Amino acid sequence: MTGVHAPAATTRMVRVAAHVHSEWSDDASWPLSRIAATFGRLGYSVILMSEHSRGFSSAKWGEYIDACKMASNGRVTLVPGIEYGDSDDVVHIPVWGRVPFFGEAPHIGALLADVTQGGGTAVWAHPWRRDAWRRFDPDWSQYLSGVEVWNRKYDGIAPNPNSFEISRRGGTPAFVALDFHTRRQLFPLSLTLRLDSVSERQARADPRTVDEAGAGVDQVYSALSTGSFSPRAFGLPLERLTAGPLAGALRGLERTRRIVAHIVHLPGNPRPEPSRQEDYECKRADQSTPGRAVAARLLAVMPRGARRRYGCRSKKADTMNAAMIASTAIAAMVRFGYPDCATGPLGGAMG
Repeated sequence: MTGVHAPAATTRMVRVAAHVHSEWSDDASWPLSRIAATFGRLGYSVILMSEHSRGFSSAKWGEYIDACKMASNGRVTLVPGIEYGDSDDVVHIPVWGRVPFFGEAPHIGALLADVTQGGGTAVWAHPWRRDAWRRFDPDWSQYLSGVEVWNRKYDGIAPNPNSFEISRRGGTPAFVALDFHTRRQLFPLSLTLRLDSVSERQARADPRTVDEAGAGVDQVYSALSTGSFSPRAFGLPLERLTAGPLAGALRGLERTRRIVAHIVHLPGNPRPEPSRQEDYECKRADQSTPGRAVAARLLAVMPRGARRRYGCRSKKADTMNAAMIASTAIAAMVRFGYPDCATGPLGGAMG
């Protein structure tokens, strides 16, 4: 007699943006609805939110979970998470899962053990920020599900080889993250997450497994906890950008970016403060700055939206900044086909 077999479980791949802050963090300003809309347009299906623990409480954590569910739409699921910092804000650990709020500044070792015991996922964020790596305890490795080897906000436009070494030595999976606070961190970094399908029986038994956006929050939590993710950059597997000519090119671009950023942010050429809408005004230009005509030509060929984002509204443009940003924007349009680089993947290359 032939047995009746249950249908094989199916999986699907979703594109994920990791480590994203909203106005629920004390140093970010985007509402959850704007994050869902913007990242949806850029092709992300899941956003791993990561609000700072400072200023949170257990009650606020519950409110935040509800807010993420309300802001999720038919294309994008916002997955609530907290980025915990230690007592002097050096080591940061983003956490996701059906776990409680662990306090504003928990002891990192105890936090990692509690998250693991509760079935959550913990990742070590930007190990090279403020020399956080110096506080590394080898015992952490058994609890960590990932190490950020490329954090857009702190590592720039190239992965951090030192963070890769931490990942390799500890046998901890590599993780890429935007650390999004403003438009400057929009960049083509993503995780490809493998989600198991949810049966109708499971959905009826636990409605939390499926939400209106289609990608269930618990599905995402489960995939993260089992390591069912792979990091990507520019649409390529991350390993292709960590060695060889592509890795060398990225490191060279990042060195150039930092040098130019240092020059344009020198005293006398101040960096503008962003408004809540990140509507940056132009930097004042030194009238004696050479090469202004080159920058003007580069800006002239850009679409209006790209000029608004990457260039300056004043004719007194800082030439070195404008030239590099304009060329980066043009390269982005050619490579990625974005008609308006204001929302393109290389947004904020000078950030």
